[in-house]
Amino acid sequence: RRHTRYWRDWSSDVCSSDLDPYRYSTMAMHMSSDYDKFKIDIIPQVASYNIYNGWYSGKVEEFGKTFDKKHQEKPNQKLFISEYGAESDNQVNTDKPTRLDNTGQYQRYFHESYLSQIKQRSYFNATCIWNQFDFGNPGIGGTISNINHKGMYTWDRKPKDVYYMYKANWNSEPMVYIACRDWLKRTTAIGDSSVIDVYSNGKEVSLWLNGKKLGNKIINDVCKASWKVLLANGRNMLIAKSKIGKINVVDTVTINNEVYDTNMQIQMQNNTVQKDWYINVGSNAQYIDNTQKIWIEDRPYQKGSFGYIDGKPSFISLKGKITKTDKTQLLYTYVDSISAYQLDVPDGNYILQLYFTEPEFTSTGKRVFDVMINGTIMKSFFKELDYCVAVEKTMQVSAVNNKGIRIDFKSLKGKTILNGIHVQKN
Repeated sequence: RRHTRYWRDWSSDVCSSDLDPYRYSTMAMHMSSDYDKFKIDIIPQVASYNIYNGWYSGKVEEFGKTFDKKHQEKPNQKLFISEYGAESDNQVNTDKPTRLDNTGQYQRYFHESYLSQIKQRSYFNATCIWNQFDFGNPGIGGTISNINHKGMYTWDRKPKDVYYMYKANWNSEPMVYIACRDWLKRTTAIGDSSVIDVYSNGKEVSLWLNGKKLGNKIINDVCKASWKVLLANGRNMLIAKSKIGKINVVDTVTINNEVYDTNMQIQMQNNTVQKDWYINVGSNAQYIDNTQKIWIEDRPYQKGSFGYIDGKPSFISLKGKITKTDKTQLLYTYVDSISAYQLDVPDGNYILQLYFTEPEFTSTGKRVFDVMINGTIMKSFFKELDYCVAVEKTMQVSAVNNKGIRIDFKSLKGKTILNGIHVQKN
């Protein structure tokens, strides 16, 4: 696909199609308007496009509209989508997927939308997913350095949940699949529901949670049905069923879930629960680290709980390769221009760990800020931040008079940032 089978002898003005009319030529183009402007798109017999609206920029809904316009302008042009895709990392998951978050949930949303739009447009001659497998790429960063993880399979050839969306649409073998294998260990706040998606090539699917039937649903145009469910603390057994022809197809999976109270006073005074809080600052997603600790998604501060005050949740550039850490996923997100972070923990002594990295390609010393813990100014050691190099600071702190732990950030030069927090009862 990547080899352009087009040749022209400019001296004789003879095209390869003239010499070999049975061999079609193509060219993989990106979405620059220059191809139309300079009429490059009409050189090959098949116009191929690599398109990533909704990943590198824009929205997924722009895909169909973009090619409707191309088809309207050149109705006889043969169109081939030579690349489309989005990255996913099985260590990062969310019920609120966002562009560039690297979650499997956003990857599935991206592919579901593209496939739905492709099905509505018969003028496409062919389409091609990028890519079947995650593969090595030394020029890329993100949550997994040096790996392009747009694959339907992981680097070690294990199918991701998104693979089964395509199987349901393209394979006639009767199937049903609960799309949560990429997120079997998780934690949920009290009262928060979880989205459970099921792919099937049947017409209707039913779902059970811990022996209770949650009802039947008709699959949509990309062979998916969805439920919002409240997962219990501990083991949750999900069963999905679909009758396809005369065959009853069943899929079963177990999710291990830990329910927590966002009220830090209540949660940490309960002796049956852990005394640690791992917070994936600036992120909409949970991150499971290499020791199987779950770093929970961040939030704006609310009294009694935890969260950032002011600032904007942000991602490091996909080209930024984070170094000197085994917590790349944690450092990938941050809160930009943060004023403070509040943790309403009970009174007591704590070990506080703060995580940082410089998200912009700039010289050391361009970003300098003080950090104050409960009003006490720490050393301005954050002038040492270097591009995509992880920095971890550990300190002993005390919470008194029911004021919890307040971390203030004062800019001396440039913007303030914070990437992660771990607080542990001492």
